[in-house]
Amino acid sequence: MKKASIVVTFVVAVLAVMAIVLFGPSRPLPQLSGPVIAHFETQDGQQTSVTLTEEESARILEILNGQTSEFLGFGVTPMCGFSRDTALEIDGRRYNLALDTCPRLQHPLLFRFISISDDEQQVIADILLRYGAKYPNV
Repeated sequence: MKKASIVVTFVVAVLAVMAIVLFGPSRPLPQLSGPVIAHFETQDGQQTSVTLTEEESARILEILNGQTSEFLGFGVTPMCGFSRDTALEIDGRRYNLALDTCPRLQHPLLFRFISISDDEQQVIADILLRYGAKYPNV
């Protein structure tokens, strides 16, 4: 009986730590690197993926590195609307872009979001538009 209560206590403690790590109020992004792949719908409705140039990738990474992700709550999503089909893939993870002009990205972890400035959002939009993206995509 004593052994079972120790195991239960240990499991509860591990789950509590995991919840704090995954769902804490804000957390810095890891240092992102490498090429950036943009996933988007083109003006003619075709889904496509493009590897951005070194310069464009560097600009995107400059915007995102140093940012924090915020946990807004279970099931809470900003009114922006997000889709994996409109995303930036970095280090094998997709950061979903807001489908409108909302300056946020959806972090790969559920219910976490990254806020960027309007100017930074416009830089990302301008890069996507160079490739014929339908963006904003609402």
